[in-house]
Amino acid sequence: MKKLFVAVAALATMLFMSCTKEQTTDAKLQGTWTVKSVDVKLYENDKEIQVPETLKGFMKDIDAEDAMESLTEGATLTFSKGKVTSSYTRGSEKVSETNDYSIGGNFLSIKVSEDTNLNFTIKELTASSLVLTLDALKMADIPAEAKKALENYSVLIIISLTK
Repeated sequence: MKKLFVAVAALATMLFMSCTKEQTTDAKLQGTWTVKSVDVKLYENDKEIQVPETLKGFMKDIDAEDAMESLTEGATLTFSKGKVTSSYTRGSEKVSETNDYSIGGNFLSIKVSEDTNLNFTIKELTASSLVLTLDALKMADIPAEAKKALENYSVLIIISLTK
């Protein structure tokens, strides 16, 4: 009878001490991830459409490429204790930058400057695969009249990483 009581007590303790989703996600995120691919997709009313050349020009105009240069193919992201270090090559120079990050549910926010966060959605996170998406239209400083015209669109940057 004593053994049964001890087993039930141990099981109850384990149930009360289980991790929250954020803790589990953060634990899975820890370590070094390598960017396998970066893709850009355009959606209108949640349906994928072809990316027109004018939009590619727009992406260049809002400096989306500059904001994302540390997340090009072959770059790495190392997550540890609330800090993320991105390592990548710019021209012939190896660059390494460390920023703060936070997780809330399926969202990953990386603070890249005092007034800029890259707010990703975590689409997939397993022991060896991480897929992040970022809506470029939400991170862009778009004039009010243009926002109205673009309200049915999203430009998703999809980053696939492996561990």
